[in-house]
Amino acid sequence: MPQMSPMWWLMLYTTTIMVLLIINSITYFNYQPTMKKYIKKNTTKMKWKW
Repeated sequence: MPQMSPMWWLMLYTTTIMVLLIINSITYFNYQPTMKKYIKKNTTKMKWKW
C-alpha cells in the first residue's frame, strides 16, 4: 500500500476545510427564520395578572 507524502496530507486537509467552510456559509446565509410571526401571535394573547 503506498503512503501519502506530507504535502498531499496538507492539500487534503485544506480542501476538506474549504469545503466545510463553503457548505456552512451557504447554509448559514440561506436560513430564513420565521419566528417573527410566532412572537407577534403570542404577545397579543398574553395578559398579565398582577
